[in-house]
Amino acid sequence: MNHSFSQQLYLKGKHCEKDVKVPIYLCLTVNGQRSELSISRKVDPEKWSARTGKMKLSSEH
Repeated sequence: MNHSFSQQLYLKGKHCEKDVKVPIYLCLTVNGQRSELSISRKVDPEKWSARTGKMKLSSEH
């Protein structure tokens, strides 16, 4: 019996407005069943890497 599991973090909201933080969502897929939920955190889209699904590193932090 094979089981599959995947997770992905992504931003959901308007990315074009300057200085507006958008919510981070988590997408879980277990055996083909998909579920999305907010992780109750917001981030500046300029500091988010969609490719890696996490915050970009900077020397300031």
